[in-house]
Amino acid sequence: MRISEISTVAADGLWMSPCYKQPCVTIHFTWKLDWPAVSKLLPVIEKELAPFNARPHWGKLFNTSPAALRSIYEKLPDFIQLSTKYDTHGKFRNEFLNKNIFGS
Repeated sequence: MRISEISTVAADGLWMSPCYKQPCVTIHFTWKLDWPAVSKLLPVIEKELAPFNARPHWGKLFNTSPAALRSIYEKLPDFIQLSTKYDTHGKFRNEFLNKNIFGS
């Protein structure tokens, strides 16, 4: 790690936000360019945060399984329904979204 930051964020009404309906304490890390080391550390961090139902930020690295994401993002089914309705051909999807959100 190079830099870490702990901050508080107010609750919001954004379905896919880590702070949806709840104020949050956020922990941000700036990693060294060493994916093998980072990939080993992420599960350890996530395991320690699991009792708090920690929600990963979509723009950050995480190892949380799609099943766990479905359990901690209460509006995920609604998001999937709207995404499917308005992006019927999946034009705005990518490998990350297919794996973590749409389960394909």
